[in-house]
Amino acid sequence: MNALAAFLLLAGSALAAETTVTVGGRPLSGLQGAKGDPSAYELAPVSDWIDEPFDTVLLQGVLRDSRIIIEAARAQTRGTPEPERLDWVRAETAVFPGGRFWAKARLPNAARGRVLMRTLASGHGQAPGAEVFEVEAFTAAEDRESERSAAASPAPVPVRCEAPKPAVVPREDWGAKPPKEPYSPMTPVKITQHHTAGKRPTAPEEALAEMRFIQDFHQNGRGWIDIGYHFVIDGAGRIYQGRPETVLGTHVADHNGGNVGISLMGTYHPPNNDEFSAPQREALIGLLLWLRDAHGISPDTYIGHRDYNPKTSCPGDLVEAELPALRDSMRAARAPFASAAGRLELERLPRLIERARADGGF
Repeated sequence: MNALAAFLLLAGSALAAETTVTVGGRPLSGLQGAKGDPSAYELAPVSDWIDEPFDTVLLQGVLRDSRIIIEAARAQTRGTPEPERLDWVRAETAVFPGGRFWAKARLPNAARGRVLMRTLASGHGQAPGAEVFEVEAFTAAEDRESERSAAASPAPVPVRCEAPKPAVVPREDWGAKPPKEPYSPMTPVKITQHHTAGKRPTAPEEALAEMRFIQDFHQNGRGWIDIGYHFVIDGAGRIYQGRPETVLGTHVADHNGGNVGISLMGTYHPPNNDEFSAPQREALIGLLLWLRDAHGISPDTYIGHRDYNPKTSCPGDLVEAELPALRDSMRAARAPFASAAGRLELERLPRLIERARADGGF
């Protein structure tokens, strides 16, 4: 997506005990009882001043109550605005099991300013809380996928595939919906690392639900034809197929041609700082080595999302710091799961996790 506004979240004082709203791990200050609506909670700005005009606000996170109503507004003064002078717009909201949600608000026109949001109690008592992982602002014209605008990618020289393909959960097994439009073919020549800036599940059923959420968020929230990534890795190291790696993805604006997108479930950036676990690392290295050998991709082309777009924190400070070591591992001769024992351990991982959960280990 082009020209995504960079957000510097503003920390505020904690809300009243009956409601908590956080954005990016930081609480928002608020005023209980908005003027003319005692069930509303007027919240402090969730962004610093944005110099690029925007008319769309898109957010995703977890709700405490599925009946919540989310509204967004744009403050066009640099100081603290009077709440009653704001034009609040109700967001289209999609809520999934466990309260996972995305919401999109279309503002009346494109202008510069700061994003504000509030929750409404929807007539059932106290205003419910929300944990917002990510907020983005952009223009409606950018809220579409440019599938066929990528320049033709150069053809690599394939090499004999020595690294085995790690176990990958196919689309049909995680319940993927079909793409809304036909894919465009692509020759993979480079790789970009991402994080989902969302939940980091380890239990299989939670990870499958998160995959379905991400696809819906990308298809119906962002307006793309399918999940934007080619591969997604959950907190336990299971790899999921997003789009086929031989078709154009949507994960780095203006740089999708020939670019394989790999994303880690979770948020690897302050203040969340999810753990980049050993199973995730091993699965990622195995995938990188297979892509290297299967498609002749040079390790030097493996970089982070922020290396293309400095306005994003993706893939998070914790993962970005690991990229040099991951490139070195990609240059190694063998994949970490080349042995039969390693492949068996990966296949047994879901059962091991379920056993740990039954024993209270999660």
